[in-house]
Amino acid sequence: MRPLIFFIVLIASGFIPSGAAMAQRDVRINDDLGASHDSLAAFHDSFAASRIHITKTAMGTLGSWATANIASGLIMAGQTQGQARAFWHMNAYWNVANLGIAALGYWNAARIPLRHYSYEDNLHEQHKLEKIYAINFALDFVYIGGGIILNSRSHFAGSPNSADQLAGYGISIITQGAFLLVMDAIMLHIHKSNTRRLNGRVNGFNPYRGKF
Repeated sequence: MRPLIFFIVLIASGFIPSGAAMAQRDVRINDDLGASHDSLAAFHDSFAASRIHITKTAMGTLGSWATANIASGLIMAGQTQGQARAFWHMNAYWNVANLGIAALGYWNAARIPLRHYSYEDNLHEQHKLEKIYAINFALDFVYIGGGIILNSRSHFAGSPNSADQLAGYGISIITQGAFLLVMDAIMLHIHKSNTRRLNGRVNGFNPYRGKF
């Protein structure tokens, strides 16, 4: 009899939760868990929207650089001679390709449908972008190296015109490669930082923290 009375006293005093109290706690935990998952889902959707915005901004920057180089290249090529003319010509030629890449990249980003993203979806897209920019970053060194080779070969050209063309083209390609190197380095850093933020947000998510 005494153990039963003692048990009732413990329930009444709150040391042992009653069935109603436990049920209320379970309801509260389920509500908090649902709210936490809703918050995490909203984070993933917002994260995806931010990634698309970053891509659009990057392509807009590349397109602006390309447009400026095409316009200035065509104008200055008609006002200069020799090595300078070759430099401005190559700037215009090179950036026709850049403009096409920027337009295609922006169009692809703009046509991505609005939908709900999971952690796996975002992680896949982040890794894909990191790989693209890492490859581009490596290729930028190839461009710069190619420009250096062209410029150095101008000293062994058979004619002054060939020397001017090789030197002008080489300096232009070095310039364009340097711009792309900086841009790709920045974009790679941004996406790697965002991937760490994504993993930190998900790995730090614990809906039961502080509930017991």
